[in-house]
Amino acid sequence: MISNNPRGFEIDRERMPDQWPTHRIPPEFWEELGRTIATLAFLEDCLKRASLAITATRTYRTVEQAEAAFATWERDLESSLNETLKKLAERMATALKGDERYPTNIVDTIQNGLKRVAERRNALCHGAWVDYDSASGVATLRYWRKKEWRQSTSRCFSTTDLARIRREAVEITYDVIDLVVRQGIQFPGSTAPGKEVRRAFEATESTEPGGSV
Repeated sequence: MISNNPRGFEIDRERMPDQWPTHRIPPEFWEELGRTIATLAFLEDCLKRASLAITATRTYRTVEQAEAAFATWERDLESSLNETLKKLAERMATALKGDERYPTNIVDTIQNGLKRVAERRNALCHGAWVDYDSASGVATLRYWRKKEWRQSTSRCFSTTDLARIRREAVEITYDVIDLVVRQGIQFPGSTAPGKEVRRAFEATESTEPGGSV
């Protein structure tokens, strides 16, 4: 695959395998990988929309609390547009913290699931597939951790492993959507039933004596 040139060597491109560098791993593996990454990206999108709905319709005990939250609301929403799964999971945790509409056990379940898939998402999206064992159907992924950038980490995945990750991401996506629609709020950007976020937001703007804002 390497040929001579006057000064050294160069790749003989015409002799390289078709589909290089993905040629050693079967198409069904790449299909599952693509579906898994696409599912994780959809989860990210749902987290952004859910955060909008949850923070826009939250009520506060005092006007001061509401004003303090609103002061950074637009900026936080704008920042979330370019964030990936780990940061979006942290933002969701902040949005749910102290919100009396959501039981602690449900919040903890979603947060734990988001933490697991966020770690896998980074490896799957940014790692390099460097080897494949046809006997076991396992591919080796090499990636770099931010806190351990001087040393790479390797991990093996089969098509079944990827499908399991995708299925977990799907279940978490269901949970995130349910956080919104179970409150009778339409999930933003969908045609699902429920009150539009804008109307639900307007309903929280008035203050009642002794009530919520």
